[in-house]
Amino acid sequence: MMIWLQGGAGADRLGGLGAEDGILRAAELDGAAELDALRRAMAEQRDVVLAQARGQALAL
Repeated sequence: MMIWLQGGAGADRLGGLGAEDGILRAAELDGAAELDALRRAMAEQRDVVLAQARGQALAL
């Protein structure tokens, strides 16, 4: 089964994927959502580490 991404409400769940990103197989759709969730979690962790490093740098 193929799913054409139209953007809109589902786009937020998939990190902004839209029609210009092409066609995904249905089996790949959940994988894209999982990868996007992992990307978001890593970005949040990065922001925490950077904030801590900035705080330490300011303390010097």
